[in-house]
Amino acid sequence: MDRVFRVPAMVVYFAGGLLGLLVCLRIISTELGFLGMVIALVLFPISLYAAPWYAVLVHGNWAPMAIVYGSGITAAVLYAIGSIFERGPDAGPGRSAQAVTSRSPVRPKTRRPRGPARRRDNKDSKKK
Repeated sequence: MDRVFRVPAMVVYFAGGLLGLLVCLRIISTELGFLGMVIALVLFPISLYAAPWYAVLVHGNWAPMAIVYGSGITAAVLYAIGSIFERGPDAGPGRSAQAVTSRSPVRPKTRRPRGPARRRDNKDSKKK
């Protein structure tokens, strides 16, 4: 059931990121030209963050902000819902559903001796 939400989340992350990058590059190319677009490609995380804010503050255009940040928030919510379904309702924070539903007893780990097993006889201490 978790994949029902996680797969669309990944698609929204990818599609929103790609579309957001193209929209941001379009904003930068109209304002700064081809050289600005090349610099924005090199520094694309910064341009992906700053270009939507520039479009809102200067032009009053909220579409780039909705594409970049809206797709990221939507995908994060879908992924979080998928994570809840993976853990299960009784799992609680940080526990997986497999750990909750597991009925097998847990055996403690035993330490294995390193190197060849040696038998320690105190023959010298017994001879007196």
